Amino acid sequence: GHTASMLTSIKVKSDAAGQSHILTADRDEKIRVSSFPNTCVIEGYMLGHTAFVSSMDVASDVDCTKCVSCGGDGTVRMWIVPSA
Repeated sequence: GHTASMLTSIKVKSDAAGQSHILTADRDEKIRVSSFPNTCVIEGYMLGHTAFVSSMDVASDVDCTKCVSCGGDGTVRMWIVPSA
């Protein structure tokens, strides 16, 4: 999880099935996807940045599962949001 790292971005995403997820980015190069409001249930991670995640955004359309992030490594990445 994010036990000792500062969060840099938080987004809530609902999917077409009506389930919500919370996406949290941190200074430890990862984005975590958790159930919402049961955030103790981690559904997956989006790993690939080699430096801190500086920002992220998610598609507002419930049928779109995309997320985009920017990192201190100078990259912009597009992700498919994992779900259970």
